[in-house]
Amino acid sequence: MIQNFKKAIIQNHNTRDNKDEIEGGRPCRAEIRWFGANHAGLRDVRGNVRMWGMKCEIERHAELSAMDVHRTKSPTEISMLALNERCDLKKVKRALSECVWY
Repeated sequence: MIQNFKKAIIQNHNTRDNKDEIEGGRPCRAEIRWFGANHAGLRDVRGNVRMWGMKCEIERHAELSAMDVHRTKSPTEISMLALNERCDLKKVKRALSECVWY
């Protein structure tokens, strides 16, 4: 799966105020997610899994949140646990293993 087709964990917010920076280019979603890029007008939405998560990440977030061991963790911390499990890579590997190669 190419990362730029997945919802970003940092999303656009009020970009009208920073036109000069937009003209200079914006970091791609992969750069934001894996390399910590930042840009004015972006905000962190990790705490709201429904804004960025795939179905498997949303389900895993709910499972992790329900565990006693994670009761004191914030939604952002739970999101990071779900992200670190790399559901996206597991889906790609499963899809590739089901492909018929000629």
